[in-house]
Amino acid sequence: MKKIKTLLISFIFRILYSFLNLIPLSFAEKIGIAIGKLLYYFKIRKKVASSNLVLALGDKYSSEEIEKILKNTYIHFGQVLIEFFLIEKLNSKEFKQNIEIDNPDKLKELIDSDQGIIFYTAHFGNWEWLAAIITRHAKNLLSLEKKQRLADLGNTINHIRKNVGIETTTATSRGLIKIYKNLKLGNSTVILGDQHASGQPHVMDFFGQPASIHRGAVRLAAKTNAVILPIFIYRQGFAKYKVQIDNIVEVPQGIRKADEPKYLDTLLRSTEEAIKKSPEQWLWFHKRWKVDRGES
Repeated sequence: MKKIKTLLISFIFRILYSFLNLIPLSFAEKIGIAIGKLLYYFKIRKKVASSNLVLALGDKYSSEEIEKILKNTYIHFGQVLIEFFLIEKLNSKEFKQNIEIDNPDKLKELIDSDQGIIFYTAHFGNWEWLAAIITRHAKNLLSLEKKQRLADLGNTINHIRKNVGIETTTATSRGLIKIYKNLKLGNSTVILGDQHASGQPHVMDFFGQPASIHRGAVRLAAKTNAVILPIFIYRQGFAKYKVQIDNIVEVPQGIRKADEPKYLDTLLRSTEEAIKKSPEQWLWFHKRWKVDRGES
């Protein structure tokens, strides 16, 4: 039964992929909005998302405003799902004009240097599109892939990523070694550092609440001499985005674990600022503040 389920989901995925690449963008947008509204109506992970919003932004917004942000989060996420099926169109003339990069000269200057670059971002805006956009400019980008529960579907998704230039490796010790070697050669990677970290993380404030923070970006930078570039992608409309980059973060070689929070704090504040600008574009559905709940 499990195998049949996997094959069925993969088949539906491929049908949707073909269908969404044939219809007009305006129709695809309506489908994305409808999916978001359905997820909101059926309260899929609504309790988690609502709790997170109140915890992070409850002192800045009224309960009515929080609910509006929550609903818009679902609509945004529905559009993100549909946009993934359109990702291979990013190299077309139609889509190129929909992507604006803030301060492209600064990005080009950094990429043209011989230093490795760790593009640091979050599950914000459309992070899949961001990786595809970065591959147009950066050298030999290699990123970690999260293992999918449905292996066949995961292979299909990675095949689509590869078609737009996103090379991935598994989130294992072997995969991390590949990332390390790639950065040492002056190439690049993308790290999404906004979700709960297990293992040996740092516990730091995120929106004023204790959160478990991934050390990966800072550790890799310290070992490879790569710079960290906070980068975020903001929705301007359906299949239309603006990419903004922050100041680079340079990490000294061989720093101690106790020194890492100084550099992680800069990355956390950049992430917070991005979310504050457009709170409906962050993935509030994830259990981010498990530390405060005593969860591992």
